Amino acid sequence: MLGKLAQRHLTLGALWTVAMLSLGVWGERESFAQSATATAPPSGQTASATAIDPDKIVRAMASLLTSAQSFTLEIEKTFDVVLEDGAKIEYSGAADIALRRPNRIYVMYGDDASAKELWYDGLTFTLFDLHHNVYGSIATAPNIDGALEQLSEDYGVYLPLAALFSADPYAKYVAGVRSKRYFGVHDVEGIPSHHFLFRGDHLDWQIWIEAGERPLPRKIVVTYKELEGSPQHSVVMTDWDLDAKLEDELFVAEVPDGAVMADFITIRKQDQ
Repeated sequence: MLGKLAQRHLTLGALWTVAMLSLGVWGERESFAQSATATAPPSGQTASATAIDPDKIVRAMASLLTSAQSFTLEIEKTFDVVLEDGAKIEYSGAADIALRRPNRIYVMYGDDASAKELWYDGLTFTLFDLHHNVYGSIATAPNIDGALEQLSEDYGVYLPLAALFSADPYAKYVAGVRSKRYFGVHDVEGIPSHHFLFRGDHLDWQIWIEAGERPLPRKIVVTYKELEGSPQHSVVMTDWDLDAKLEDELFVAEVPDGAVMADFITIRKQDQ
């Protein structure tokens, strides 16, 4: 498919590879408050750990993120790919992410198999595939939540860690959780962080949230239990800046001369 770059109706959603998936941790539908059940701490866990409320800390994390009118961060990611013969291999990647509420996003991403750059300026979403010199643009909703929903449901395009961009990250992260466990304060890149496990029917996910006054997400690991080989995606988040000064120019698409334009192909019939 990628060899036919001259075909104007190339599916750009497919070019946004599995490495860019938003980790899917909000894919289950039941609410955390109704379905989550506490579990006993693992052997050796201290009594004080049992007093930690995962729900409270995830809420605090969500509140901190939504209070930031703009932020930047860097991520390093590893992800499994299960081959046809059952072998599982690991790829790695990294991204720079910038967001300004209510309607600006910029992402530069690269991994062992792909490289993408995207811009959302409140009116238009543009995706550029650096390796194949292909780009596409579509008109989008005038706010981040609306644009992300449109991209995922209509075009099958998922941004990395999209739940962090949401107006309600708490609801996204805990939807469908059926059990929760706390494993103590562990190190993530030198930062002490609360380590939680949330389990659902289709996937399990772990999150490390910075301990102290800034409950920032520092690491996420998702296990896709229903996929062959139970592949995992792991993301470490660093260099958070919750007071980033982001100019309009950052969110304006800069596609190089000579890039081939392609249409986004819809996966859901649009309203007439």
